[in-house]
Amino acid sequence: MRSVNVIFRDRHMLISITHDTTDPANWVLRQWKVSWWRKQQVLCRWFIDREQAIRHAEWLKSVYTAGMPRPT
Repeated sequence: MRSVNVIFRDRHMLISITHDTTDPANWVLRQWKVSWWRKQQVLCRWFIDREQAIRHAEWLKSVYTAGMPRPT
């Protein structure tokens, strides 16, 4: 079974972590650019444990909310 955890969401960006419970070493972090009509995947990174995935997701969130240029 696959579980998806949304780490961060605003009107332009979505960051989520997906984990398949049948494979314990499979954590996928995805970053999406969101617009009114669609959702486009911008980044996909694979990790072997939850701590690495969460740490990288929090780093992405801090970079995005710190005023870095937003993707167009």
